[in-house]
Formats: sequence, structure tokens, C-alpha cells
Amino acid sequence: MVNSRQEAEDAVAAMLYPPRGNRSVGGSVHALNFNATAADYYAKANDELLVVIQCEHIQAVENATRFSPVPGIDAIFVGPNDLAASMRSKDGKPPAPKRPTRPTSTSWPSAEARRRARLSLQNADEAVHRMAEGWHFWPSAAS
Repeated sequence: MVNSRQEAEDAVAAMLYPPRGNRSVGGSVHALNFNATAADYYAKANDELLVVIQCEHIQAVENATRFSPVPGIDAIFVGPNDLAASMRSKDGKPPAPKRPTRPTSTSWPSAEARRRARLSLQNADEAVHRMAEGWHFWPSAAS
């Protein structure tokens, strides 16, 4: 879970191999899985990785414009259930009805942040609404 720019930078660094990150190279075992030499594998690996950070707290929403431009982040997945839980009062009560528990175009004002964010949607009407707001991707499930 990422709530700040520093946490986003740390997550990217942990995902990428040196010199762009600090992920352990672990010898040549990774290369063997792809029938490549270690030199070939590590020369291309960072370009093949997908870095998705998870935002599941109100602090993440409040800081989204600060960390969304961090180089290396491919997507930001917003976990709506944990986000709503993080907004509960100290006595466990849900947030006030007028306070949205899902990111909005005003809580994520940056078009870049909305382009990178991935949302779980509740129905097709919400998908249409989110497209109009400038959101670009959302996973879906069929029941």
C-alpha cells in the first residue's frame, strides 16, 4: 500500500533492477527461466516489468498528485473497500454520506493521476461516468 511520494519511490526502486532500482539480482536464476544469459536478461528486464502500486487509504487519495508522476509507475490501483475502511471514525462508524469513499475528479484533480489510476467499478453507469471524468482503465468481473 502506498500513501506518499516516498513510499511510491521506494516501491518503484524495490521493483526495478540496478541501476534504476535496488531489486536483488539473485544471480543468474532469473535468466534461466527465460532461456537468456544473465547479461541479456538484466539488460531488458526493467523494460518488461509492470509497476502497479496499491492505494487503499485516504492518505493516498490526498497525496495522489504528489506521487502519481513518480517515474516508473505504470498504474495506480485504488482499493475502494480498504479506502472506505480507512475513512471510518475512531469508533468504527462509516464516513459521512456526503464524503465520497471512492476517488473523484476533484479528489484526484490531476489528469495524469486519473490516467494512471485503476478503479473497481460497481456497474456500467459508473463506467460511463468515470470515462467522462477522464479515468482510463478499470478491472471488471462478471458474475
